[in-house]
Amino acid sequence: MMMMSEDAARQIHAQHWRQGRLLSVASHAEIAQQLSLAPLADDDAVIVISQSCDLVNGDFTEEPFAEILLAHPLPESADGNYMCLRNPRRLHFHLQIHGQQCAYTAWIWDRYWLPREVLAQWPPDAERGLWDQDEQDVLIGWLVARYERTALPDELQRRLGRIKDKLKKPMKQLKDVSGVFLECSDQELSDDASYRLRIKLVMPKAAYEQAHRRQAVEQIRTQLDTVLRKCPGVLLEEEPELVSELKFTLHDARILRRWTDFDYVSYQDHAAHQAPHSGMR
Repeated sequence: MMMMSEDAARQIHAQHWRQGRLLSVASHAEIAQQLSLAPLADDDAVIVISQSCDLVNGDFTEEPFAEILLAHPLPESADGNYMCLRNPRRLHFHLQIHGQQCAYTAWIWDRYWLPREVLAQWPPDAERGLWDQDEQDVLIGWLVARYERTALPDELQRRLGRIKDKLKKPMKQLKDVSGVFLECSDQELSDDASYRLRIKLVMPKAAYEQAHRRQAVEQIRTQLDTVLRKCPGVLLEEEPELVSELKFTLHDARILRRWTDFDYVSYQDHAAHQAPHSGMR
């Protein structure tokens, strides 16, 4: 048994399994059988998301499984509202298939534990993969954010809820923004105290350096400033600031919290957060 595990570990290493690589279409039938899933379509994607060192670990007692994420092709282009880390439940991203960029969607609960020996039997898909390293970083960041994102105080959420309808439009237009960060108290304040906010909108370096894209976000930033200044019980210390990811510092990351998905807006549409592929459960 030990020799079999050692052989499997060597084979996994020899086949260059790494985090972010896809299982081949030829393996879909076995994966569905192993996990008791409905049959997987040829254009579905099975993405290995375990950390690379864990995938090649020689001890199958300590690391018996590889974590995988199922993703499905989108009928149209990716929706910016579900890209990057803008929604904690669904992600739109891109795969490269035969050199072409193709849009895919993943649901946070479509993660499974696949016996790691399966990776010894099947090499990574040679024709399909994540579009680039940035796409992989976003995918892993999205999974991590499920656990580390910080909830805003209930009282602050209640106050922001008063302007949710006015916030919807500018928030949905922030497709070129990789993150919205804010500094605020984490306390539940009394009615006579205001939450003092400082906000940063962060754009990927490449998008920020394109003047027309930066200017479009600047216009939205101004709209956001106007709406927030009319929110009772909320006080902006200064205008929201727009910066490139290149200028977002470790100090910023330490004192600011990511404002993820504006959940107080998304909760209104419960149907949008039902399992999109419930037939596979």
